[in-house]
Amino acid sequence: MCKVGNETFNRLEDGVHIVQGGKVVDILLPKDYGQDIINWQHGSVFEVSESQRRRIKNK
Repeated sequence: MCKVGNETFNRLEDGVHIVQGGKVVDILLPKDYGQDIINWQHGSVFEVSESQRRRIKNK
């Protein structure tokens, strides 16, 4: 079981789990398309930049 903020998860889900000080502090869940950029500062995650794409389907 892990706790992120006020939410508790009974199992680890697919995604990127950011652990700091031995605790899960955030979870980046997978998207259909896109990318996440993780910036580090002094050995810890400092910020995350998220982008998401949409595919346009031709009819």
